[in-house]
Amino acid sequence: MEVNNDSTKTKDKLSNFYSVGWEKLWAKRLGRKYNCTQGAYRTRLLVTLSLVRDNVKPQKPFRLLDAGCGIGIYTIATLREFPNCRAFAFDVSKEQIDFVNAKLKRLGLSRRADFFVADINEFVLNQPRFDFIFCTEVLEHLPNPIIALTKLRNQGHDETIFIYSVPLIYGSGKAQWFYRQFLTGDKWIETENIAKLNPQNEHYEFYHKQYSRNEIIQLLQEQGFQVLRIRFSNMTFNNKLVMEAYSLLCVLSFYRLDKLVNFITRNRFASQITLECKKSRYEKTIETK
Repeated sequence: MEVNNDSTKTKDKLSNFYSVGWEKLWAKRLGRKYNCTQGAYRTRLLVTLSLVRDNVKPQKPFRLLDAGCGIGIYTIATLREFPNCRAFAFDVSKEQIDFVNAKLKRLGLSRRADFFVADINEFVLNQPRFDFIFCTEVLEHLPNPIIALTKLRNQGHDETIFIYSVPLIYGSGKAQWFYRQFLTGDKWIETENIAKLNPQNEHYEFYHKQYSRNEIIQLLQEQGFQVLRIRFSNMTFNNKLVMEAYSLLCVLSFYRLDKLVNFITRNRFASQITLECKKSRYEKTIETK
């Protein structure tokens, strides 16, 4: 995340918002067994797990890297479903990593998981390459996702499955940005129009980006990934079977259904796209459903 000045006060507010605010937000969506209880978010998790399930070889150990893991919901769900998984996960937020590390022993996963603090643009891992790499709901927060994608690609071998997910928009096909400017105390304004921000005040150059379907595919392809499968989910629905049917209908309607629901709900975070990838030297027809 970039800011337009070097103000310590501004950086502290940003750090607090993502490190503490998001931790509290996600913690409220956890059940007693560290399971995700919020329906729409759980559906997106289930989409990711289904892609892993389709690629896991029975009884064969595999290694997972979760980049930008937050409080580790995806990593822990994967470890629980797949006893042969060994996971490494990191996030820029020390508070969130401390939160999950405090739970690992109670969850019985401390021997199979390493959670640590790192920046996705700067991390260095002296580890063998990974069989699965997650990067879910992270790329939209990066000013230059190419740096992160290059580093992640280098962490995979020829058969690695990469799973990415981002919010989706419709319309012009160009990225949509949202800017945030802190005012007084904990109040802020959020706008798509940077002209509404006061250049004399401390503000962030951007807060959140949404991709069009074609744009995220193009970004991944340009960075050496072959998109194998695409799955759709929508924050409006929270049932697994409904979500699977919805994803299939989205493709059959040439994405018109998702566009319509996105318009009706007017929730800019409503539509999500999850993409299963490999390094682009492998040729395979894109499957969507």
